[in-house]
Amino acid sequence: MQRLLQAAKTDGLTFNESKSKICVKSLDLLGYQVSCGELQPDPSRLQSLMTLQPPCSPKELKRITGLLAYYAKWIKDFSKKARPLQSTSKFPLGNEALEAFKTLKSDLIHASLGVIRDDLPDDLLFEVETDASDYAIAAILSQGGRPCDAGTFQLKVYQCYPIFHLKDLIETFILL
Repeated sequence: MQRLLQAAKTDGLTFNESKSKICVKSLDLLGYQVSCGELQPDPSRLQSLMTLQPPCSPKELKRITGLLAYYAKWIKDFSKKARPLQSTSKFPLGNEALEAFKTLKSDLIHASLGVIRDDLPDDLLFEVETDASDYAIAAILSQGGRPCDAGTFQLKVYQCYPIFHLKDLIETFILL
């Protein structure tokens, strides 16, 4: 952390203390809540889903199944549990489809994934690779040499000017 702060100071960067979080036990980040070795969907983003009523038309069913499919990685056996809901064509929903709808919502509330642990063998450790250019930033999360997730961010025109500081900052942060 000292190296990161020193690199920022050297390049004339400052941190907004009200937006900075250091040494916290739980962190909301990009729609996820990271805490104590677990990764969960951000509960505040799930509030509207939890109050969602069962679909009453094919259009609503399509919208809801798409929304639930977005969270599929959080629900064990998602395809099997969602099948009664996806295959229904009668409205109001029958008992089996209604039960599937309630089960998927409940499973999502209690969903979590184990995240980075220090007791894994070396070939299963997570690795984050980052890269930055004058126009974009990218990151890849890998485990055992296989990509798990990737993300990119294209910089806006007003963000491109100080990119050399950002590239140095990212490299310094990753080296910690």
